[in-house]
Amino acid sequence: MKILLLTDSDSGGGAGIAAYNLACALRNSGYDITLGVREKNTTAPFVKALTFKRTFSQKIKRKLLS
Repeated sequence: MKILLLTDSDSGGGAGIAAYNLACALRNSGYDITLGVREKNTTAPFVKALTFKRTFSQKIKRKLLS
Protein backbone atom coordinates (compact mmCIF):
# COMPACT_ATOMS: atom_id res chain seq x y z
CA MET A 1 0.00 0.00 0.00
CA LYS A 2 1.32 3.45 -0.91
CA ILE A 3 0.77 6.24 1.62
CA LEU A 4 1.43 9.96 1.24
CA LEU A 5 1.70 12.14 4.35
CA LEU A 6 1.78 15.93 3.97
CA THR A 7 3.10 18.42 6.50
CA ASP A 8 4.87 21.78 6.60
CA SER A 9 8.23 20.50 7.87
CA ASP A 10 9.82 17.16 8.65
CA SER A 11 11.53 18.24 11.87
CA GLY A 12 10.23 21.65 12.90
CA GLY A 13 7.40 21.87 15.40
CA GLY A 14 5.25 19.16 16.95
CA ALA A 15 3.21 18.27 13.87
CA GLY A 16 6.28 17.87 11.67
CA ILE A 17 8.04 15.66 14.20
CA ALA A 18 4.90 13.58 14.71
CA ALA A 19 4.45 13.12 10.94
CA TYR A 20 8.10 12.11 10.56
CA ASN A 21 7.84 9.61 13.42
CA LEU A 22 4.62 8.19 11.98
CA ALA A 23 6.24 7.83 8.56
CA CYS A 24 9.23 6.03 10.10
CA ALA A 25 6.97 3.65 12.05
CA LEU A 26 4.88 2.85 8.99
CA ARG A 27 8.00 2.26 6.86
CA ASN A 28 9.34 -0.11 9.52
CA SER A 29 6.01 -1.97 9.31
CA GLY A 30 6.50 -2.49 5.56
CA TYR A 31 4.38 0.29 4.05
CA ASP A 32 5.55 2.38 1.07
CA ILE A 33 5.57 5.87 2.60
CA THR A 34 6.33 9.28 1.13
CA LEU A 35 6.39 12.30 3.43
CA GLY A 36 5.79 15.46 1.40
CA VAL A 37 7.03 18.64 3.10
CA ARG A 38 7.42 22.30 2.28
CA GLU A 39 10.64 22.56 4.32
CA LYS A 40 12.97 19.53 4.30
CA ASN A 41 15.51 19.39 7.13
CA THR A 42 16.42 15.69 7.24
CA THR A 43 18.27 13.50 4.77
CA ALA A 44 15.70 10.70 4.87
CA PRO A 45 15.13 9.36 1.33
CA PHE A 46 11.36 9.02 1.81
CA VAL A 47 10.99 12.75 2.58
CA LYS A 48 10.32 14.81 -0.54
CA ALA A 49 10.44 18.61 -0.63
CA LEU A 50 7.39 20.06 -2.36
CA THR A 51 7.17 23.48 -4.00
CA PHE A 52 4.05 25.56 -4.10
CA LYS A 53 3.60 28.35 -6.61
CA ARG A 54 1.76 31.37 -5.32
CA THR A 55 -0.91 33.04 -7.36
CA PHE A 56 -0.62 36.73 -8.19
CA SER A 57 -3.21 37.67 -5.55
CA GLN A 58 -1.35 35.64 -2.90
CA LYS A 59 1.88 37.47 -3.75
CA ILE A 60 0.17 40.86 -3.41
CA LYS A 61 -1.45 39.89 -0.11
CA ARG A 62 1.88 38.69 1.27
CA LYS A 63 3.59 41.95 0.27
CA LEU A 64 0.85 44.04 1.89
CA LEU A 65 0.87 42.07 5.13
CA SER A 66 4.63 41.94 5.60
